[in-house]
Amino acid sequence: LVRSAVSDAVGSEVALVTVGAVLRSTAGLDPDAAADLAGQAVGATTDSRVEVTTVGTQSEGDNYAFAAAGQMILFMFINSLTAGAGFIEMRRRGILSRAAAGPVDAGDMLLGLGASRFLIAVSLAVVVTVMAALVYGVQWGSILVLGGVILLFGVVCAAASALLGAVLKEPDASVSVGIPVGLSMAALGGCMFPLFLAPEPIQVASKILTPHSWALDAILSSTYDGDTILDLWANFAVLALWATVLLVLAWRLAGRSIRNGSR
Repeated sequence: LVRSAVSDAVGSEVALVTVGAVLRSTAGLDPDAAADLAGQAVGATTDSRVEVTTVGTQSEGDNYAFAAAGQMILFMFINSLTAGAGFIEMRRRGILSRAAAGPVDAGDMLLGLGASRFLIAVSLAVVVTVMAALVYGVQWGSILVLGGVILLFGVVCAAASALLGAVLKEPDASVSVGIPVGLSMAALGGCMFPLFLAPEPIQVASKILTPHSWALDAILSSTYDGDTILDLWANFAVLALWATVLLVLAWRLAGRSIRNGSR
């Protein structure tokens, strides 16, 4: 701070002397008049100020909001995919086909399995959001936006888990396939780095190929910009579309494997 003040003072004096000498030599002014004009000129150039304007609302805890939201979305999806191993194991052992032979409908079993995966994903999200708020001071914006994203993305995760469990044949495959797929979709969806740093084709691909980008964008828009659930209707519509498509696929494939006793 002292060095900066001294440098400014020395620089101003040097500027005064230089401008005064130029005025005397070119305009033929006497030393006093040249000194006055030099002082006015240097004062006009150095008398400046910087104004800082903050756009939106931000607190110290919001610096961690992106990391917390990204990791929450990432692990909700990956944990749900790897949880598909339970469905595969029950199918291989014939547990589901024997249960379907009784008074239990295949749809009821699918609902129960999907509900368990949904609860796993939502519980993980609640832990992350609460800990981020308590430990790092993250202010999550609209509770309706945050809760809506968690619930809808939880349905997406549960449907993806059932779909993976219906397609794969070995329990270990849910890990060897689920983790790479989950990490790839999370990276493309912006959970590991801000998407605005990526080229435009990557940003477009993220919106088309992953539900992660829509969920993350809704949370961060509410946290940083104060957007409401009405402002983010497109995000919720796309998440609902992802959930519907995955649910239909999982219902058809998983239900067929249960009814046919497929292993």
